[in-house]
Amino acid sequence: MEEIATINSGSNGSDLKKWKELLDSDYWKLPPNWTLVKTKPKGWGERIKGFPGDLYELLVVRISYEDYFASLLRNRYMGIEGDFRTSHQYNKNTSLSEFIKELLILTKQVLEKEKLGKTDLLSVSSLLDEAEERMVWIMPKHMKLSKVYALKMDLDRSSQDIKKNFKDLLERCQSQLNVCIQNPADASEDDCNANIEQIIKVINKNILADRINKGLQIERLRSLRFWGLILLILFILLFPLTTQYNIWPPYDILINWKNSAGFLSKYPHWMFGAWAVALGFCVIGGIGGFISGLLQIRSTETNLELYEESVLLFQIRPIFGAFAALITFMLLSWGLLESMIGKGMGPVVLAAFLSGFSERYFLQLLRDNSRPEEMEKKEASRSKELNKPV
Repeated sequence: MEEIATINSGSNGSDLKKWKELLDSDYWKLPPNWTLVKTKPKGWGERIKGFPGDLYELLVVRISYEDYFASLLRNRYMGIEGDFRTSHQYNKNTSLSEFIKELLILTKQVLEKEKLGKTDLLSVSSLLDEAEERMVWIMPKHMKLSKVYALKMDLDRSSQDIKKNFKDLLERCQSQLNVCIQNPADASEDDCNANIEQIIKVINKNILADRINKGLQIERLRSLRFWGLILLILFILLFPLTTQYNIWPPYDILINWKNSAGFLSKYPHWMFGAWAVALGFCVIGGIGGFISGLLQIRSTETNLELYEESVLLFQIRPIFGAFAALITFMLLSWGLLESMIGKGMGPVVLAAFLSGFSERYFLQLLRDNSRPEEMEKKEASRSKELNKPV
C-alpha cells in the first residue's frame, strides 16, 4: 500500500494501471501518516547529524509559516474527508463521488510528505477547494443546512464587499433548504447547490489570497534578514576603508596591547583594531535594536498565523541597529555630526545606542545633517534670542 500511495497519475500505461489500483484500493480510508504516533527512537548518529537544525529550530523559529499552513491544510483535509464519508452513503451520483475521491487521494499523497514546499501547499489548497465545492452536490439536506450556518460565520470574517454581495444570497439558500426539508418531493436543490458552491469558491479564493500575501510578506522579511546580514558583514570588512577609526580612543589601547604578539604580529594590528571598533559599535547598536524590539513585542499580541512574521521583524531590528550605529560613527568620524552629537566617548556611545534603538532618532540625525545651512541659521537665531537684553 505504501508503494501505491506514492504514485501520481501519468500518461504511460504502467502509471495509469497503478493509478487505477490506487482508486480501487482503500487507501483513502486509511488513517493519514501524520495522525500516527512515531515511536522509532533516534540513534546517536541521527541525533548528532540533526543537532544544528534542532538548535536553530529551538533558538530561532519553532514553527515556520509553511508548517502552520500545512497543519491547516491537514486539518481541513480531515474535515472534508469526514464529510465525504458521511455524505457518500446518501449519494446516488457515483461519478461525482469518484471525482471527489480522486481529489482526496491526490491531496492525501501530498500531505503525507514530511516537508511540504510552497508549490505543494498551493496545489493542495486548490485540490481541497475543488473537493469542498463539489461536496455540496452530494451532501444530504441536513448537512447542507449546517454548512450554510458555517458559511455565515465565514462571511462575517470576510471583507465587506463579499459580505454585502453574498449574505442575502445565503439567506435565500437557507430558506430554500428549509422548504426542501419540509417538502422533499416538491422542491429542487439545484439552484441552492449552485449558489452555495459559488459562495464557497469566493470565500476560499479570498482566504487563499490572504495566505499568499502573508507568505510573500514572510519571504520578503527573510530576504531582508539574509541580505541585511550579508551587507553588514561587508560593511564591517570595509570599515577600515570608509571610516577614520583612529579617532576612537580605545583603538590606541587595542593596537598597543603588549600581549598581542605571537601569531597576530604577522598581520597589521591597525586592521584588527578597526574591525574591533566596528564590532563594538555593532554590538551597541544591536543591543539598542534588541531592546526596542523587546519593548514592542511586550506591548503587542500575536497568534500562530503571525508568529513567524513577528519573529522575523524582531530579528531584523538588531541588524538595523548595528547598521545605524556604524553609519552614525562613520559620519561622526568625518566631522559631520559633531554639532548635533558633540565630542567625547559618552555622547558618541549614546548616539550609537539611540540610533539602533530608535529609527526616528537615526533618520532625524540624517535629515538635520543634510541641512547644515538651516541648522546654522537656527543656531544663530537662538543665540540672538538668548543674547537679547531683558
